[in-house]
Amino acid sequence: MLSGTYDAIVTGELQRRGVIQGYPDGSFRPTKNLSRAELTKFLAEGADMPVLHSSAKENPSFSDTIKTEWYYQYVETARSTGMVRGYDDGTFRPEKPVARSEFMKMVSVTFGLDKDLSHSFTDVVPNIWYEKYIGWFEQQGIFYGDTLSAGDAVTRLETARAIYAAIQLSEYRDRIAEIERNNAILMEKMYGSAPEEPVDTDEVYDSDDGVVPVDDLEDDFDFDDQDVSEDDED
Repeated sequence: MLSGTYDAIVTGELQRRGVIQGYPDGSFRPTKNLSRAELTKFLAEGADMPVLHSSAKENPSFSDTIKTEWYYQYVETARSTGMVRGYDDGTFRPEKPVARSEFMKMVSVTFGLDKDLSHSFTDVVPNIWYEKYIGWFEQQGIFYGDTLSAGDAVTRLETARAIYAAIQLSEYRDRIAEIERNNAILMEKMYGSAPEEPVDTDEVYDSDDGVVPVDDLEDDFDFDDQDVSEDDED
């Protein structure tokens, strides 16, 4: 298991949530490649998606997925939500290692990440189909360096880092949305109705803590840049 690092926090939290588990020998195997089937499970669990029961889809969406396999419900869930579409020949190729290009799209679609952000990789062909997904992953330090190597297989640790960062962002957005709803209620109580123009204030109403400075909200989420330039060993 990873220990004493930011990655230990990442993997520990994802294991606590039941998103990505370690192995029976206590290891995480951070450099091990991930299959397409495994990624559908990790993303469905990470995004807290309602997973389709195997019996809910009588006929498989892909010619090479089997209803009795453990991954079937996750692949069908991914297909129904638009996370995956499969290949032109009608296959999903569940055991195929996930390429970085595929990975970035699947994570972006699942969590609604920002697209068309700038990046600095020198080996990316301009306007190639996956370019619009790259910037967020570079900003988060998931992929770094001069080149992206989009065809390389993604590792378990890269997957954990990306899903953890995406969950943090998703929960931050949910918190802001909740606070905006609470603010509307507060304004209505104060003014009789919500003002047409936003009230200029540095404070917001948080259901957990009452009225708090808006800058304090970011302290609840792990948005600081992390040093992830080196993979940890098992």
